[in-house]
Amino acid sequence: MNPQAWVGMLMACLMINQGCSTRKPLAVAHDVSMAEAENGPGLLGISSTGYGSTEAEAIRDAEKAALEQLLFRGIAGSQWALPLVPDEAASKKDHPAFYKTFLDEAGYRPYILRSTHGALSKGQGAGHLTTTMQVDMNALRRHLEQNQIIRPFGL
Repeated sequence: MNPQAWVGMLMACLMINQGCSTRKPLAVAHDVSMAEAENGPGLLGISSTGYGSTEAEAIRDAEKAALEQLLFRGIAGSQWALPLVPDEAASKKDHPAFYKTFLDEAGYRPYILRSTHGALSKGQGAGHLTTTMQVDMNALRRHLEQNQIIRPFGL
């Protein structure tokens, strides 16, 4: 075999090896929807599916997914169908410390007044469960306004 063929075979083997050894985590779609009609002024019921290897991890994932949906995409069928934060990328770029605390470190917990969840269903890999929560929208809006994430209502 000539040297060029050896180099070609070596490159092909390295590319195949690289492709096999690097596995990216699969993206998981969260099912987030309005759980019930708002049963009080400023309250919003949200149902969300969360994934994790433990029940606590799946609950936290469901809550975080619900808050991300509410902030950046809105909750269809509710009075909060439009996102509170219209430009997710720009807001996360301008306020990284806020989102680290609020989303990654569960700073949203005080705004979830009530939370119930089903049992963790284990399948292949991570388990999943559905969490239903009630969010205090008045307090959440006030928190976002005070941290200059959104403008005060009417301005």
